[in-house]
Amino acid sequence: MPKRDKLFQLVRSLSKSEKRYFSIYTQMHIKGEDNDYMKLFKEFDRQEVLDEQKIKSNLEGERLLEHYAVTKSYLYDLLLKAMRSYSKHSPDKKVLDLIQDVEFLYGKGIFDQALQLVNKARDLSVEFGLVAARDLILHWEKLILLASGYRHLSDQQLEAILADQEDISQKRNQQQKLWLYSTRLSLLRNGDYLTHLSTFKDIQSYVEETPPQEYTPFYFRNYYLDRMVRCQWFLIINQVDKAQEQLDLLLSVLEGEHQFWKRQPYLYLRALSLEVQAHVYEARFSEARKRLQFLKNQLGVEELSVYAHAWLSFAQNYIDVKESVQQGMKESAKHKFLKLQQDLRKQPGFIPEQELNLEFMQGLVPFLNEDAEQADGQFIRICRQSDDSFGLATQEGAWLMRIAVQLQNQNDRKLSTICQKYLAFLEKHDQLSDELKSKAETWPTPGSLWTENQRLELIQLLTKERNTVEPKNGAHRCRILALEQLNRLKESL
Repeated sequence: MPKRDKLFQLVRSLSKSEKRYFSIYTQMHIKGEDNDYMKLFKEFDRQEVLDEQKIKSNLEGERLLEHYAVTKSYLYDLLLKAMRSYSKHSPDKKVLDLIQDVEFLYGKGIFDQALQLVNKARDLSVEFGLVAARDLILHWEKLILLASGYRHLSDQQLEAILADQEDISQKRNQQQKLWLYSTRLSLLRNGDYLTHLSTFKDIQSYVEETPPQEYTPFYFRNYYLDRMVRCQWFLIINQVDKAQEQLDLLLSVLEGEHQFWKRQPYLYLRALSLEVQAHVYEARFSEARKRLQFLKNQLGVEELSVYAHAWLSFAQNYIDVKESVQQGMKESAKHKFLKLQQDLRKQPGFIPEQELNLEFMQGLVPFLNEDAEQADGQFIRICRQSDDSFGLATQEGAWLMRIAVQLQNQNDRKLSTICQKYLAFLEKHDQLSDELKSKAETWPTPGSLWTENQRLELIQLLTKERNTVEPKNGAHRCRILALEQLNRLKESL
């Protein structure tokens, strides 16, 4: 995987106006018209793909090379400090600024002015549904009243504080539960299925017995979580139409009069990613492309950030590759994959999950073109990578593909060895079911031959096992692709 450098990612993420502001900021705060930090910043800014050897060569003779790592670290911190000063004031930022002023006034004992700002901060937090901020504001209000001997408190204000406290507690508990459900469902879909299946009944009860939350701009985040939980749940139980209904409602709010997509662009991208997946699951590739084209043309997300741009590029290319793979267009898949590879490597917003998916596709394309040696070599590299919650399903997909390669080659010795390593992988991550463990005891050893019936039973067991534990649309896309290839091999036996 390409090395990610945090300074390079940060520099590449800046807009032209942010870069101009940083140049002005450094002139105001650091002596010297062309200081070391600006020299290094300009070199990083010139890079499209990071090449630190070229940077050092361009800076040959400069004193900063004597303490290059320290200068990089300080430049990173300086950029963040400058952007704090530059950044536009979101509702969250405005409230936090007011709380800082409250803290200052409290420290000076100017309690009446501090309470005036507390009220102003509370109004903002209620208007924008900032539950966590309301909790912090209430903390300062109580502290000021206590320190001032309650001189500024009336019975009416006390009742308002108690009501506010009860409302905050209710909203936070609800938000915490929804956040947990959404997290469990995401981890389930990303591969950690056995660990998080225990929450299924709770989530099922919530979806079936709790009425959907009505939209209110004051508590958008709770509404967002509620719709996302329902959408994720319906995707996992393979009710794609119901999932789409939830997404339609959520996206209409995100794109509506309050334009939450601008205030919460990454929550918007998260919802869109599920919509694209829903279309792909149903092979509605043209619908998925239309949605992305709307996003690109009408909302201008490409200009939003390097992360959004990278996500959009990945989604567009992934749809092309997935369609070609599904339709059996081997050469087309190969060419479209190469385009995906080239485009993504240039993206400074490239993220680990995309890298793992890209590496998986590097193995899948030669497999489709019957180049078993190249395919197996790529899947081996994925299987050897360190594990994390997002890489788990991709690694399992790679193990399943290694089994598919040996089934296709009819290499019995390797097939037995890889099957045992796959079981060890599942056991290591507490994903090995009792049924699979029991059935595996009858598999041939590396010194024995597999019969045609045994190969067929192996495929049936693996595809049934994974789809039983986690229905099709609950699976991570790399595992979906691996299971599809195993099913195709079953048809050819």
